[in-house]
Amino acid sequence: VSQSRYRCKGVFYKPLDSFGVLAMQSIIAKSINALKPDIVYDYDSSLQKSINLIESPAVAFIHFSPKRIRGGNKSRLKRMGKRLASYKHVVLLCNEMKAEALEIWSVAESKFIVIPNPINHIEIISNSIAFDPTSSHPQLNNGYIVNVARLTGQKDQGTLLKAFKEAIVTGK
Repeated sequence: VSQSRYRCKGVFYKPLDSFGVLAMQSIIAKSINALKPDIVYDYDSSLQKSINLIESPAVAFIHFSPKRIRGGNKSRLKRMGKRLASYKHVVLLCNEMKAEALEIWSVAESKFIVIPNPINHIEIISNSIAFDPTSSHPQLNNGYIVNVARLTGQKDQGTLLKAFKEAIVTGK
């Protein structure tokens, strides 16, 4: 969050906002602790700010390049590394991601494990080459583009739509 955003909101906005976030972390942890789970699976590492308040062992999952998390901001990544050290394990999808994580979060080195993505890329590619959607949908003869992704800022759908428009306008 930029400083200008806080400046526009007034001098007390940032402290009040921070207090609200801390209160929410406590509420989340209390809710999880009340369930007394054997283990907590944090599929997007969103519990990291609450992790020290959670009594059960937790496993974090990181699904993309560690160097790109938090916009690559070194101080934010350092804080995240300290939080990751509180997890029982931190799951990464490939050895390259683990190497990046080790480079920036040596404090959590013993926590990192690799569980490869179970998607069979070779089978998907061979099936997509063999598949002809125009045989059952002739309206697709003019070409088509398919995009599958969450509608979040991280996926930057706006840029993708602009690229689609540009491709249509220029014919490329």
